[in-house]
Amino acid sequence: MHDFGLSPEAIATCLGAARSVATIDGTFEAHERELLGAAARTLGFTGALDEVPAASPERAREVLTDPTHRTRLVQALLLVAMMDGDIAERELAEIRRYAKALDVDEPRLASLKQVAEGHTTIVKWDLIRRSQMVNDSAIAAWKKKGLKGLVQFAGGFYGFTQDPEIAWRYKKLGLLPEGTFGRTYWQHMTSRSYAFPGEIKGFPEELVKHDLSHVLGGYDTDPIGECEVVSFISGFLKRDPFGFLFMIFLHMQLGVHIFDGSPVEHMIIPADRVLAALERGTNVTRDLYDPAWDYFADFPLPLQEVRAKYGVAY
Repeated sequence: MHDFGLSPEAIATCLGAARSVATIDGTFEAHERELLGAAARTLGFTGALDEVPAASPERAREVLTDPTHRTRLVQALLLVAMMDGDIAERELAEIRRYAKALDVDEPRLASLKQVAEGHTTIVKWDLIRRSQMVNDSAIAAWKKKGLKGLVQFAGGFYGFTQDPEIAWRYKKLGLLPEGTFGRTYWQHMTSRSYAFPGEIKGFPEELVKHDLSHVLGGYDTDPIGECEVVSFISGFLKRDPFGFLFMIFLHMQLGVHIFDGSPVEHMIIPADRVLAALERGTNVTRDLYDPAWDYFADFPLPLQEVRAKYGVAY
């Protein structure tokens, strides 16, 4: 259970606002109910969802005074709107009412409107362009290697750059003892025939932390596992934690192709598992996407020791 710093009154208000968005079309759809139920359990709310009183935008403004809590509520309402696999204008209009009352400028509200209008390609590239995670990684590549780093950052994805020296640095992790962090990462990659950084179509080094998060969290790479690891990452990210979570909901829940090379599913996000992963990520003691994290220093250590070092419950 994690109340995220919310008082019992604020928790009830947030659930009331979420229920207002979920039922604006006159129905309380099963997937919406599942998401709100999982949120209620995560927050420690013990009442019945059907008895949660409606919370108007004005009531939310009165109860939620912390700007971060206000922002998180609007972002949560966007997830609620996506949960039934469709985007209705009435839902978006209701979220706009809350955003206006709470003085929250959430650009992904406009993105969701574009999705509803069928402009999915524009949305994809706009979200990637504005992704703090991608921008931080690109900046790290520039600082480390200059123009060559940027070319390698983009080129690995599309198969027009490779670096055997970088690739060998990762492939030789297979020589580490069984049970170490590095050897487990090597097994994670090779058992799935994934390319290492430096190989054709391998992740750039700056984004290898996605697979390291799979290893640390113990999450699979099937669609549900990808939803879980993204939620886990969103829990420990210090900058723009919602961005990645929003993209995986679009990709999996609405079938909008955001991540190249990843299977697009529809209506598969398990609310309980996703929120459990998010809560687990909030307890991690450092941002594992921080460019300053020297994961090579941790590779020779036992995996369980690395998990304990960073507060990854297992």
